[in-house]
Amino acid sequence: MRCDQCGHDTLPQAAYCHWCGHQVQARCHSCDAVSPVGSSFCHSCGANLGTQTEPMREEEPGRDPVAYQVPGAIQCPRCATTNESGATYCYRCGFPLEEAHAPGAEFPHIPAYQDGRPAGFFIRLVAYFIDGLVLSIGLLVLLAASGRGFFENTETLSVVDLVGVGTNLAYYTLIVSAWGTTLGKRPFDMYIVRTDGSRVGPGRAFARSLAYYLSILVLLIGFIMIGLRKDKRGLHDLICDTVVVIRKPRPRSDMP
Repeated sequence: MRCDQCGHDTLPQAAYCHWCGHQVQARCHSCDAVSPVGSSFCHSCGANLGTQTEPMREEEPGRDPVAYQVPGAIQCPRCATTNESGATYCYRCGFPLEEAHAPGAEFPHIPAYQDGRPAGFFIRLVAYFIDGLVLSIGLLVLLAASGRGFFENTETLSVVDLVGVGTNLAYYTLIVSAWGTTLGKRPFDMYIVRTDGSRVGPGRAFARSLAYYLSILVLLIGFIMIGLRKDKRGLHDLICDTVVVIRKPRPRSDMP
């Protein structure tokens, strides 16, 4: 397979060019046409692109093709995939290897990043505002339905604050443990998982929602950490052993 951006040959199962980091487009072995990234079938002849190369997640453990073919191969710190010597980007996840091997660089191996890349600060901020809007609307509907004039005195306002906190905790606990995501994160294919890639249970989801307030109490530094750390984890993620990943598109198997 050849990269359309820099012209270098890549491994048959590569998702990213290990020279320029460009996401590799699928080339049909039947008609040689190039299909858009993530295609399961050739847009020209209809051939099944998924059967032309062995799916990466079905590879035998420890049988990375580069590891035993190329002397001096280097390992990606994000997904632990072995790349050929001199590669600039990881062919599996697209992580810049030069940045990872720079003096003083630290990027812990997190197995969950094999299924997707870390979600950055700004996209998570947008998702947070969407969730906040949903919660605000829900709280206003709840107060309006009560019909008791909650905003008449300060004592009632304290009750409103408690109801708001309870609503937040219930929302993030129930929806994250059930779906692994939130209404704000789902449109961006963002999911909250443990660092080993497993699901977040109700107890951990509740603890993580509580840790949000700790991130706020330390002058929002817990959230700012997301933009500063290479692994894109906030204080609440570090406390609860979680990460937020943007999952790779899955090939569709329901087509004839």
